[in-house]
Amino acid sequence: MGMSINNPQRGFTLVEMIMAIVILLVLGSVASYVIVEATGVYARTAPAMEATHAAQSALERIRREIREIRTATATDIPTFTATSVSFTKNDGTSASFSLSGTDLLLGTDKLAEGVTSLTFTYLKADGTAASTADEINLIEADLTATRGIEVYREIAVIFPRYFG
Repeated sequence: MGMSINNPQRGFTLVEMIMAIVILLVLGSVASYVIVEATGVYARTAPAMEATHAAQSALERIRREIREIRTATATDIPTFTATSVSFTKNDGTSASFSLSGTDLLLGTDKLAEGVTSLTFTYLKADGTAASTADEINLIEADLTATRGIEVYREIAVIFPRYFG
């Protein structure tokens, strides 16, 4: 009685195992490269996104508040310089915007930090510079925010809604 080999062995050969390991190493290397690059891109763009967000949020608040100026009179706009503005809102409350170092202030409250420049321009209806509060028809706010080496600048043109 001879032994017959009807039961072939099943499994992987050494060559197949090495090929599978090599393929997994290549796929792992590609995946890690993609992850490292994505992290680097995020790290490089995060300061720009922060500067953009800070400037846009601050300017939106400036727009909302300035639109509420009660009247274009010296009583309701007692201070209007290139770097600050004080005014009375339609509801009778007072507000002011100014820059202290790199902090943008709404009254005494910090509205944003990292603001390196804030300039207000006060214009008449014909687009020329206003020299008195009674002449103001619109206000331009020019704001620059910086985070690291990233700089973001935005200009808003604001028409106070209660001016006649």
